[in-house]
Amino acid sequence: MSVKPPSGLPGVYDPWCLWFVPAFGNARFKRIMSAGFLLAIAILLVVGLWGMRKAGGGRAGPERVPRPQPPRKEERLLTLDERIAEVGKERDPAAARAARRRLAEQCIRAGRAADAVKLYAAALAGARGGDPALTFGLAHAHFENRDYEQCAATLDRVRQPDGRFKVPEMQLLYARSLEAASRFDAAKAAYAAAVEICPGEEARCRQAMLLRRSGEPEVALELFQAIVRSVAKADPAYLRTQREWFEIAKREIGS
Repeated sequence: MSVKPPSGLPGVYDPWCLWFVPAFGNARFKRIMSAGFLLAIAILLVVGLWGMRKAGGGRAGPERVPRPQPPRKEERLLTLDERIAEVGKERDPAAARAARRRLAEQCIRAGRAADAVKLYAAALAGARGGDPALTFGLAHAHFENRDYEQCAATLDRVRQPDGRFKVPEMQLLYARSLEAASRFDAAKAAYAAAVEICPGEEARCRQAMLLRRSGEPEVALELFQAIVRSVAKADPAYLRTQREWFEIAKREIGS
């Protein structure tokens, strides 16, 4: 069945459009429709790519690096001063004493002997009946703080009735504090006691150096020679641990 065009409009039915058009305008209409179709496709592609890029599906641009935030107090390592302040909040007396002792040792290693004295004193204040380890730590802190008289006085608290100490390190520190305080006669007696109980050659070498300084070079020389003989005939491990005093003795013998 054929379809006739409307009356008065000569032309043919064109499948590119939905109505009858004049025959002379058919090609132009096709071009317009084709250009419009391509433009619409281009717009859709641009919009789609833009949406994919915004959603992260397209090619990603350079990522924005977040600005580093300063660590919170509980996430970073506390400074020595902050830890000293924190230990005052500890409610458990035993834990507080242990923490103060650790902090005092760190203060001594950091050259802060005055702070170590305060920490040891605070730890001892909470120790019933005293604590030999804390007392020795406090004396050592006084010595490092160059308060030699106070070092000796602190050690006097834990001396035995015969005037000596059970712990070799205490005996040697006591002798050193007396010598540093220019109490030479008391220091000689303390060094003599230290030689009897202290392992190694440090006590004997320090005793010999004090004797030479105080006008007894012959006795000092005998002690230096005894140190060299003792180390020379010992095993290599002993030489490694006592090399400092061995070298001092050899130097003093040759001088």
